Amino acid sequence: ELPMAQAKKDAGGNGFDFVPMLAGLKPLVSKADLAICQLETPLTKTNTNLGYQKRHNSPYQLATALKDVGFDGCSFANNHTYDAGLAGMKETREIMKANGLQLAGPLDSADEPADSPGGQVAWYQAKGFKVAQLSYTYSADNLQLGNMTHTPADAPFFKQNLFMVRGAQGVIDDAKKVRAEGADLVIVSMHWGTEHKMTNDDDNAQMAAEIAKSGAVNWILGNHPHVVQPCDKVNGRYVTYSLGNFFSGQIAAIKPGTADGAFAAVTFERDAAGKWKQSMTFQPTYQNQTTRH
Repeated sequence: ELPMAQAKKDAGGNGFDFVPMLAGLKPLVSKADLAICQLETPLTKTNTNLGYQKRHNSPYQLATALKDVGFDGCSFANNHTYDAGLAGMKETREIMKANGLQLAGPLDSADEPADSPGGQVAWYQAKGFKVAQLSYTYSADNLQLGNMTHTPADAPFFKQNLFMVRGAQGVIDDAKKVRAEGADLVIVSMHWGTEHKMTNDDDNAQMAAEIAKSGAVNWILGNHPHVVQPCDKVNGRYVTYSLGNFFSGQIAAIKPGTADGAFAAVTFERDAAGKWKQSMTFQPTYQNQTTRH
C-alpha cells in the first residue's frame, strides 16, 4: 500500500511512477553485467484490482522501473505467484517481456511443454556466457501456505516449481537439462525459509548442500524471510539464503529488519581448463520508511 501511494504521488496523480523510489539502487544494479531480482507480486496491465498483504497485484509501471534501474529479469516462483490467478501470471509475463525483462518461474499454461525444466527458464547472455535461471518455491498459492505440495486445480504444472515436490534431485536434474541446452552458468532462485527469522533453516541448508555438491548449479539465491540471513559456500558455490527486502511496503517498526537488504554481486571467472572461480561482495541497502525511497 505505501509504495503504491508514493508511486502515485511521484507520478503527480497520473498513474504510478516507481522510478524515483528505486533510483538510489541504480548505481549498484546498472553496473552488473547481469542483474536479477525476485518479483513477489503479479503485475496488471489495467492497474485495477491492485492488492497487497495476502493477495498482491501491482501496477505495470513497476516493470518499467525495474528496467530503468538496470535489471535484466526476475524470478517469479513464490507464494504470491498465483495471487491474480493464471490470467494474472500471463499478464505479468507479457508486461515483463514488453519491458525487455526475463521471468523465471511456473508456466502459465498447460499447453506449454510439461517437461520444461523448472517451468519457465530465464535465459541471459553475459560477457559471452549463457546463463540460465531456474526458480522454485515452497508454495505458489498464498491461501494454501500450510500445504507445500498443493497446486490449484487449473495449474497442476505448478508442481514443477515446488521444491518440496521436486526435492533436491529434481532441481539438480533441471540444472543438468539446461546445461545440456547450452547453459555455462546455472543460477537457482529459491523462495524458502521462515519469515522475519535472522538465521536460515536447517532443512534449507541441507537441500542447498545437496544441490551445491552436485556441481550442476553455480549459485543458489534465496529469498522470502524479508530479512537478511547469513550466506554459505558449499563445493565452491555460494548460497545466499535471504537477501532481505530490496523494495517493499513492509514497516520496519513492526517487523524489524524488513527495511534492510543486501545487494550480492558475484563475479564468475572460467580459466583455460574450464574450471570456474567465483567471488562475492555485498552492499547493504536501506529503504526510507517515510518516502520508501
